[in-house]
Amino acid sequence: MANIPAILKWFNTKRIIITAISAILLFCLSIPIFITIILINSRPSIRWQYPVGNTVMVSPTIAEGVIYFGSLNDFQPSVFYAFDAMTGEEKWQKTLEGAVTTSPIINNDMLYFCTDEGLFYGVDKNTGYKRWEFIPEQRRGNVNSCDECSLVFSQPVLDNSTIYVGSLDHNLYALDAQTGVIKWSFLTNDSILNAPTISDGKIYLGSNDGKIYVIDAPTGIELHNFSIPASLDQNNEPGIYATPLVDSTTIYVVNGSLVALDIQSGIIRWQFSSQSPFDSIIGNPLMFENSLITPTMDAIYAIDKTTGEPIWKFADIEGGVFFSPILKNGNIYFGDSSGYLYEVNAETGHRVRKYNMNLLDLSSYINFTAEFVFQPMVEENMIYVGWNNTLYAIRNNK
Repeated sequence: MANIPAILKWFNTKRIIITAISAILLFCLSIPIFITIILINSRPSIRWQYPVGNTVMVSPTIAEGVIYFGSLNDFQPSVFYAFDAMTGEEKWQKTLEGAVTTSPIINNDMLYFCTDEGLFYGVDKNTGYKRWEFIPEQRRGNVNSCDECSLVFSQPVLDNSTIYVGSLDHNLYALDAQTGVIKWSFLTNDSILNAPTISDGKIYLGSNDGKIYVIDAPTGIELHNFSIPASLDQNNEPGIYATPLVDSTTIYVVNGSLVALDIQSGIIRWQFSSQSPFDSIIGNPLMFENSLITPTMDAIYAIDKTTGEPIWKFADIEGGVFFSPILKNGNIYFGDSSGYLYEVNAETGHRVRKYNMNLLDLSSYINFTAEFVFQPMVEENMIYVGWNNTLYAIRNNK
């Protein structure tokens, strides 16, 4: 008579061994599948790309299906381009003397941008033909050295028929959008590194002298100014590092900390600073519902507009954040210094998507010029971003 218990034990042992072997094999087989899924989900899906040959550091602009952007001149002469946004087909290009340092702005058939040679261009957006060129007086007298007059850091702003642009020569200029003729200029005590904000006929301007100036937009007459106290981050020099934000009651200013000022009196309502002494707030904050989306080098915060308290913090970032995020359809988009592009929900701070740009070109891992993913521009289901001396059009699949 057969030893039933022994047979059952043998079968049970065999079943355990077979099950274990099957589990191991399944796990081994799943590893490449899992890795493939990760790579597919993190590798950007490219609609088109254009090898610019130079760094595209500033965000492009789209109008009527055409994308406009310019490059630095780090490897070859700087060029300004107009492409079909869907196909990447070139419409025109214009070689320039200096590097393009601002995102273009558009008014009807005109296109405007600055270069680090201290020049401001107004060109025909359909052809690239130069309509006018603005050169500050300091630049005219010192052609070979423009350190104190160039418009390299200042983003222009268009309001009605006037362009407002700040300069390292301490001036804010109001230019006629059609002719480039100066309507007025306003002198501060130091360089102007960021764009002003215009609200209800008033200009809110930050200067590196540590003041916020409130200026009458039509005339350029100063209405009043507010001195901003030293940042909670003592590593920063006095100065305004970002474009001010304004609502009906408050001016929000960045000087290494984020400071909320009463719009009438200039009295400080609250001041927020990162917990890290080496993680200053230097980028442009964004206003989203009742919060301020605030970038630091190591994280993105959502700050309550009323209290100055953090709502959420997103710190799952591979490298440093050196460029301001943008906000589109409730999500924040930004790049880091390790070749990654992020999409984060503005309400919750949860990551929606993370693109590893390095997967587009594995040689980028040893190429120092491929470290930075620069400020993107988002239009419908596409992300346009400069990386590795190339402009990419990425499908932002939902």
